[in-house]
Amino acid sequence: MELPEDLHERASRIEDPLQNTFRKEIEGAINNHGKSDGSNTPDFILAEYLSDCLEAFDKTVNSRDQWYGIAPEPGWREGETPGAKAERLSERITELEDESADLRKRRDEIQDGEITT
Repeated sequence: MELPEDLHERASRIEDPLQNTFRKEIEGAINNHGKSDGSNTPDFILAEYLSDCLEAFDKTVNSRDQWYGIAPEPGWREGETPGAKAERLSERITELEDESADLRKRRDEIQDGEITT
C-alpha cells in the first residue's frame, strides 16, 4: 500500500500532547538552570528550538537509514544487513531451543532417578 505524499506534512500539523509536555519540561529545565540568560531568548523559544532540532535529527537519521536500506535497532550490528541479523538471531534461537531441550531431558532424568545431582 502506498502512502499519500503529503502524509508527513498532514501529520506534522496534528498537535502532539506528549510533544507539548516534553517542550514544557525542557522549558522548565532551561528556566531552572538559567540557560536562556546567555542569549536573552525566552525559555519557550529555546525549548521549541531544541525540540525541533531533535525532530530534524530523527528525520535525518531515518532518511539515511532508508537510503542505505538498513533498520538499526537494539541488537543490530554495524554493517549487518537485516537478512544477516535475522539469520544470526534465528541461529541463536535454535541454540537456545537445543539448550532448553537438553535441560528438560536432564530434569526428567533427575526426576526419574536415572541420575543424581
